[in-house]
Formats: sequence, C-alpha cells, structure tokens
Amino acid sequence: MSRTRSWTPFGRLIAAAALAVSPFTPALAGGDEPGWSAAEVAPTADAPPSAVAPIEAAAFAGDSASAAAPDDPALTTPDDAALEGDGGEEAGEAATEPPEYDGLTCDEGGPTIRVTVENVKAADGVIVADLHDDKVENFLKPGRHVARVRATAEKGATSFCLPAPATGVFAIGVYHDENANREFDKGALGLPAEPYGVSRNPKMRFGPPKFKKARFDVAEDGADIVIKLKN
Repeated sequence: MSRTRSWTPFGRLIAAAALAVSPFTPALAGGDEPGWSAAEVAPTADAPPSAVAPIEAAAFAGDSASAAAPDDPALTTPDDAALEGDGGEEAGEAATEPPEYDGLTCDEGGPTIRVTVENVKAADGVIVADLHDDKVENFLKPGRHVARVRATAEKGATSFCLPAPATGVFAIGVYHDENANREFDKGALGLPAEPYGVSRNPKMRFGPPKFKKARFDVAEDGADIVIKLKN
C-alpha cells in the first residue's frame, strides 16, 4: 500500500482510531503532521443513517503545511509543522512555535514527564510526542501543543523525557514517524498508515478521546506515563 501525505500532529491521529472498530484498520488519516481529512462513517444495522454523523479521520500535518481543523475541538490534532498561529492572534503578530526536544535530557529546569511508548514494531524513524495543557479546546488540535519530543525509535519500547512548562494537568498524543518524514502518513481511504497512541490509553471508537480521558497530573517531581501504540 503506497503512502500519501497530508496530516498535522494529533487530532487526526485519533479520529482515525474511531474507524478502528469498523472493518477498517485504525482510523487516523495521515498527511502533513497536524490536520484532519473528512471520512464518512457508514450506517450500521443498529443505527439508521440519520443516527450516524460523519466524523473526521485524524491526521498529523507535516512541517511544511497544516490542514484546516474541524469546528469540533474534540476532532483535531497538533501538527509537526511550524505554528501558524492559534486563530486568535491579530493580523501581523508572529506565531510562537512550541519548544521541541530530543527526549535525551531529563532535567530542563522544570517538571519532567518520563514517557515510555510500547508496542514499537521496528527501530525505524522517530517517535513524536505532543504535550497538551489543560485548555480542553486545544486538545489534539493542529499546532496547539505546548511542547514536543522527537525521539529515536527503539524496537519494543522507546523511553524519553518530555519537559512540562509547569506543574498541572496535561495529556499526550504520540505517533511513530516510521520514515522520519515529519508527517503522519495515511494510506488508502485516508486511514492512518503509522502507529499512534494517547496518554492513559483510552478506547477510541467513534472519534478521538476527550481530554478528560487522556489527562494526567504533573507534580514537582514530574510524572511517569506509559502509552501503547495502536498499529
């Protein structure tokens, strides 16, 4: 199956999961890290056509572009591209790009989240992890993360440190950038072609999880988080 690109780092990642329960493979559509592409969910025998609303397949957009995010804040994802603003900035104001780390340093002067990503199928490419703060409306939306780690993938489990800007409540979305092209790739039907996951490993059936399902507390001494990739 050939891969095409067109995602941003997280919202897309997870909506894809929504389709994972269908006859399809995981539903995170791919592309240039952060962004989503629309995918319609077919009615089931248990629900009439009117009861099944269209959802968007998650898609990480890449460094070169970011796709427009849907109106529903729950159906979006952060992008691997430079931030182009949060939509609330006045014209002419420069966007501030969130910090990016390699995950090797566990003391950046503040609370540290020690992350272990499991079910890594191969030591190819990098594991991309986006940290989101407690602004629920920003969860998994393109460019709305507060920090990012790009760590070299290790087969089996990949561990790294993700610095938090302060103590508080956060959530993490990750994906395995297997070909290191800084994009969350998708395949046929716009479905995700690369593994993904979210903190606390919530079930993802008919769309990306709500912030409350992925949230965790970060204290002065940091936090320990284990995320299992969905392939």
